Amino acid sequence: FGLEGNIFRGKVSGTNQDAPGGIVNGIRDFETEIGYSADLRGVVNVATVDFLRRENSVNFFVTAGYGLIAYAPHPNTATAGTDFKDRAGDDGDKKYVKEAYIPVGAGIKFKVSERVSFNLGYTMHFIDGDNFDGVYAKATTKDKFSYGYAGLEFSLGSSAKPNLDWVNPLALMYDELKDPSLRQEVEALKNRVSNVEKSIEDLKKDTDGDGVSDQFDKCPGTPAGTAVDGSGCPLPVAAPVAPASSATGFETIQFEFNSSVLKTEAYPTLDKLSSVLRENGGKVAVNGYASSEGTAAYNLKLSKDRANSVKTYLVNSGVNASQVSTKGMGEANP
Repeated sequence: FGLEGNIFRGKVSGTNQDAPGGIVNGIRDFETEIGYSADLRGVVNVATVDFLRRENSVNFFVTAGYGLIAYAPHPNTATAGTDFKDRAGDDGDKKYVKEAYIPVGAGIKFKVSERVSFNLGYTMHFIDGDNFDGVYAKATTKDKFSYGYAGLEFSLGSSAKPNLDWVNPLALMYDELKDPSLRQEVEALKNRVSNVEKSIEDLKKDTDGDGVSDQFDKCPGTPAGTAVDGSGCPLPVAAPVAPASSATGFETIQFEFNSSVLKTEAYPTLDKLSSVLRENGGKVAVNGYASSEGTAAYNLKLSKDRANSVKTYLVNSGVNASQVSTKGMGEANP
């Protein structure tokens, strides 16, 4: 339901030339000037072509209301030489006659877009007077006039809100009656989604920050920055072995997971070892190690590559290659 205001002016003409009883009351034809017409109408959408869709594209509507009209009839008599066309009012003074009227109409509306529609309609105006055509017949019936129209209708307002003209209440009621438990099911689904989201947050929790969630961390509480395997346990690292007393006390050399590339943090330790070997001679045995992740053959090769990376660094720093021996231990004795 909606309210509609209408204001218009214009002219209405008619003729008695072809009337079934011939010319009535000596009036051959008339032309009535409408000075103004203003009314307020209620508009009701009564039907659509598809009752099962939530949004319509075609609507049928009816209108009815109340208004005021000011008009000046100009009758033209059939008597030769007598023409009252340009006269109005009881004394021919062209004063407008003011009457109330009731507009009643019906039409069809086609949706062009969310804000534009194309309308076709027909409206009848029932006037509370009997002289709209310039003839006062003193009968019980009163005058009326009608018109058909076609036009575009533009809906104003926020584009974020839907136009209620196209909402189908019957379809909405049908959905609610078809499944009364729909709202309960939706609420249950919301609760399930909330529980799943909470469970996911628990799975993602990583207290020690080693990149392995608490649920799968077999070694919780590892120090920050420690390289760990997939179970959250520290990775074994290769360390240089110096049999001579002068080559003891060196820190172990750590590698990134699944890598044989030396980390920059290892350079100071290797530089110190290189200095000892160059100044004091002697030999050093470098054993490489790998974690238990992957196949044994792969881990053996990785451990050899790590040991050779240490030897290459020492040789490049001036140590004789014969002073450094390497051995890959694979997964054994990490």
